[in-house]
Amino acid sequence: MLLESPALYITGQSRLEAFWRTFIADQMDSGESPAPEALGDSFFQTVRLAFVDRFAPSVDVPNFETMIQELMPKVDLLGKSDDTGRLSTASSVIDDCRAFVQEQANQFGGPFTRDAEKQSLFMANSHISMWRRTFCTSQGYMGLGPESLEVEDLVFIIAGSPVPFALRKTAQQGRYRLVGETYVHGLMQGEALPQSGEVEWEEIHIA
Repeated sequence: MLLESPALYITGQSRLEAFWRTFIADQMDSGESPAPEALGDSFFQTVRLAFVDRFAPSVDVPNFETMIQELMPKVDLLGKSDDTGRLSTASSVIDDCRAFVQEQANQFGGPFTRDAEKQSLFMANSHISMWRRTFCTSQGYMGLGPESLEVEDLVFIIAGSPVPFALRKTAQQGRYRLVGETYVHGLMQGEALPQSGEVEWEEIHIA
C-alpha cells in the first residue's frame, strides 16, 4: 500500500507520517489528537525492533545478508525512499541484528535497551488498531476500518455522524449494508465537505 502511494500524502504530510497516524487514528490513548510527533519516532523504533526480533536469531546463518535482501525487497525500497532515514532498509536491518547480538553478548544495556523503552510509547497507543484493517481508497486516502472490510466497500460521509462509515453495496439499487465506522486520515475534520457550505446529500438506505 505504501509503495503504491505518492511520497506526499493528500494532507501535505509524507506517506509514512500519514500511515503511522492512520494506524493509531491519530490520537493518544488519553484522547489527545492529533498525536504528538514523539509517537512517530516510537513507531519507527517499533518497526526497527520488530525486524531485529525476527531476524537476529539467524545472524549466524550462512549468507545471512543475502537472505535479508531477498526477503525484504519492498521494505528496502520504501526505506530508501524515506528522506528522514528513520525507516529500516535491508542494510540497516543487517547492521541492527549484528549490533543487537553483540549487545546481548556483552550483557549490558545499550542502544537497543533504550530503543525498547521508546518503542513502548507507540505500543501503548496502538490498541485502537487491534482487530482493525488498514485500507487505501481509490482517491488515495489511507484509513482504518473493521476487520471485515472488503475490496470495493465504500466510504460514506453520513450527515450527523462524527466519523465516516464503510458500507457495502447490496443487490438492490440504493441499498447498502453497514460494515462499520472508519478513520480516514484527512477526512476527520470536515475536509470532505465543500468550503462553501453547500452540500448536496444523497438519500440511501442501510440494511
